[in-house]
Amino acid sequence: MITDGGFGGAAVKRISEGKEPDAYFSASIILRLAFTILVVLLLLWFKNYFVELNYSNMFVWLLLSLLVSMIAVAISSRVAGMGKIGIHSTCVGIKNISCVLFQIPAIYLGYETAGMAGGMVAGVLVATIIEFRFFDLRFVRFKWVHIKSLSAF
Repeated sequence: MITDGGFGGAAVKRISEGKEPDAYFSASIILRLAFTILVVLLLLWFKNYFVELNYSNMFVWLLLSLLVSMIAVAISSRVAGMGKIGIHSTCVGIKNISCVLFQIPAIYLGYETAGMAGGMVAGVLVATIIEFRFFDLRFVRFKWVHIKSLSAF
């Protein structure tokens, strides 16, 4: 949620309008990347807190989930913005089912919370791989007006 900053929804809206969808896609990716870098730096700053509480294994999964979600949300919301809502909704269901299918065996094998986090990451990856097949935007140079438009939304 923090790494999105509301720009994901704004990008879906601007992309769906059909005017310069590639530029809005690119601007939203850069904004999300900036927020993600900020959150990762904050997490690295507080890394000792995770180690003290014996959650160092979860720290790695948290960083991995941030990076995976950055890519997944970029693809998923842009597919929705291009009007491919059926594909988007189907992949949301596939993600949820895949998460459970990975989490149950992981927990059964004793991986506890790491199994939950790993299953979530695996489910997101499965859905993202499928949705990437229908992704047709590309990264282009954008202008400040695109960032202002996303911010105003």
